[in-house]
Amino acid sequence: MAYTVPVLDIYNNKASCYLVDPSNLADDAPHASPLTAANLPRVLFHSDLAYYQAIIDQTITASFPSRVKGAAGSGTATVPTTNLTAAYVDHALFGSVTTPTVPYGFAEYGGVPLVEPYMVQEIGLGGADVRRRWLEIRFGTSPIVTIREYFWFNTFAASGVTLPAISASMRAVAFQKVIATVGADLIDFNGAANTFQFGKLLLDGASAARLMRESATGMPVTAGRTIDFSSGGVRIWNPYTGTYADAGTYSGSFTPTIRRVE
Repeated sequence: MAYTVPVLDIYNNKASCYLVDPSNLADDAPHASPLTAANLPRVLFHSDLAYYQAIIDQTITASFPSRVKGAAGSGTATVPTTNLTAAYVDHALFGSVTTPTVPYGFAEYGGVPLVEPYMVQEIGLGGADVRRRWLEIRFGTSPIVTIREYFWFNTFAASGVTLPAISASMRAVAFQKVIATVGADLIDFNGAANTFQFGKLLLDGASAARLMRESATGMPVTAGRTIDFSSGGVRIWNPYTGTYADAGTYSGSFTPTIRRVE
């Protein structure tokens, strides 16, 4: 099938837009079950899903200094004298950018994904002076992106043995929900509560200024224009009542196409 026609549906306390095949316009499977393998590629928007924006996507040259066995590190770290633990230093990336909640994200170092502490340096393998360095990506609120650098020296390595400085290209991407409030997605429709939320704008049908209303006959959606001009007059259709009003010397015979979404 060729899913090329976009359809808007609002029912069962959900709002969605998805693609259907022109030969089967009644197909509403993506509205009912958006997360199946067959339906998800057809979903353009669904109120049950959360939407994120990229708040960081930057590539830098990350440099890490040399480390010396027996010398003090920096921050929370000192170089250990045993081979059972590794010291570490945290490096904040991209300045003092902050975010209200912990984002999701990923990072690459030298083109390799940092999905876990990844060893980027190993020297002296097989000898007493073996030493290693690992990198780990961490996401938080302030700073947003931190690289934890672990470094380790063999117990038998001589004091003063050096782990040379290294540098490589690093890319970090962080994603954040547009709305930080738990349960408040970018767009949210709640038919039971009679509310519609778009970003920070909340339309509440229960408020004094009724920005929404619920109709027992469904919501009318016009498939085209609702106004027609003829002979200097005008006909205006009301999609809610299905009636029209003529003004002036209207002499046409216009009737719009209206679809009701239940």
